[in-house]
Amino acid sequence: MRVSKLKLIRSFFYYIFIVVSIFLASIIFPLSNWYKKNIKVSIDAAIFTLRSPLKGSDTGITEKVILAAIPAAIGSLLIIFLVFFVEWFFTRKRNDLLFINEEAKVARKKKICRIVSFLLALIYFIVSLVYCNSKIDYMSYAVMQFNHTKIYETDYIDPKEAIITKDKGVEVASVDDNAGAETVEKANPTKNLIYIYVESFETTYASKKYGGYQPNNMNLIPNMEKVAQENISFSTNSNLRGIRNTCGNDWTFGSIFSSTSGLPFKFPNMYNKTGKLKKFASGVTTLGQVLDKEGYYQEFLCGSDANFAGRKQYFKTHGNYNIFDLNTARKKKLIPKDYRSGWGFEDEKLYEYAKNELTRISSKKQPFNFTMLTCDTHFPMGNRCRLCGDTYSKKFNHGQEECNKGLTADVVECADRQLSSFIEWCKTQDFFENTVIVIQGDHPRMDRYLVKGASDEVRTVYNCFINSSVEPVLGNKNRTITIMDMLPTTLASMGFKIKGERLGLGTNAFSSKKTLAEKMGYKKFNKELEKYSQYYIDRFS
Repeated sequence: MRVSKLKLIRSFFYYIFIVVSIFLASIIFPLSNWYKKNIKVSIDAAIFTLRSPLKGSDTGITEKVILAAIPAAIGSLLIIFLVFFVEWFFTRKRNDLLFINEEAKVARKKKICRIVSFLLALIYFIVSLVYCNSKIDYMSYAVMQFNHTKIYETDYIDPKEAIITKDKGVEVASVDDNAGAETVEKANPTKNLIYIYVESFETTYASKKYGGYQPNNMNLIPNMEKVAQENISFSTNSNLRGIRNTCGNDWTFGSIFSSTSGLPFKFPNMYNKTGKLKKFASGVTTLGQVLDKEGYYQEFLCGSDANFAGRKQYFKTHGNYNIFDLNTARKKKLIPKDYRSGWGFEDEKLYEYAKNELTRISSKKQPFNFTMLTCDTHFPMGNRCRLCGDTYSKKFNHGQEECNKGLTADVVECADRQLSSFIEWCKTQDFFENTVIVIQGDHPRMDRYLVKGASDEVRTVYNCFINSSVEPVLGNKNRTITIMDMLPTTLASMGFKIKGERLGLGTNAFSSKKTLAEKMGYKKFNKELEKYSQYYIDRFS
């Protein structure tokens, strides 16, 4: 009885192993190829995307992954059927009556078949993992999780403990017409803030002539290239080349977190939990908390569901932001309850809502921080709206990859026009003179349609400071600025003084102090961020 039970258990695990290993190996091969061909993003970002809940997201990428895996899944079923058929064929009963010695032969054949099948399935699975690593290099990521860094103990500056002060302000004389008396008052020493995160907005969209990566006759962001030249835009070279991306901030929420906290997003096993926690990153002091303490009204506007990736929870608990998102637009009946385009509503609507909100909040007597996130340029290929042209979709129309490139280019060009138009509107408003506008690409785009062949060094994100209170002491060219440097740099542009010029792992780029990436070297700095830190988890979560 025990022998028969043991045989059943062995058979059960044998069949499970054969089915699972062959199925997984079969889909690993094509998905590795698909990833290598279509995706340009770190393992951190890929894990975050895969483990985040689908609610509130654009499911287009999920559909593409499923379509890429379907042929392999069908193929795996055929392989599994063949394995079991071969076993049956060699071990089937050849006549109705079997003698004992014939039964023993059948048993031996079955054992040999299963051993061979097991080994072949195991080899097939191992080879698929090796192949996957050659495309994605996940082993390097795994190894880094066993290395430890001390960078947070030695280089992190807590904004809560830092000395952040205002300029004394400017004395302005005014005359009371009724009394005829002259009074002296101090103008607001710090400025309002409009912070615009532009989805997947790289400097590579400009032509090579201006420091980008497109052919010289193809500049997808002529308007924002001009805005960068006319204002302050930090660059890694002498032309338009933006700020460097690092580990832990190359997806949207990771970038938002890093630019407002001065830290990379390195919380393990929290990719799909941030929106559900009552407290998230409670040990972190952010830009929103600094401005909240200074009496700023704060609002976050996005065209998707703010609950996705925990953005709503983060902004509510780190600065008491008011939230305006897809759900808000539906509640205000600005769009139908079932309306959805891409991730939510188009950037065309986002900018209109932003104008209305800025008009409303600028009439308040308190300073404001209005933060917004665009979405139309999101991977893959972006979300076409009625304003998008077809210049490049007509030009690139040979083959699926070229068509996708053309569609993506049209969306980026449309985003450039819309953003430029919004900036021009801001300049005509009464609040503009006392407002800093910070524009930042959240991260490099995740597909390769417009950046195929571009090195990581070239793929920097766009940044621009309009109406800054200060000028960069070291200039804004040939600098190595990372997204984490945006926290103290933004505060400095608003008129705040930071003792020591550093917050988080970031450095005020307007100061004469070198950033950590400049001091350590970008590659070494990024390697440190890839490493594990228990101190990070204990202190910041």
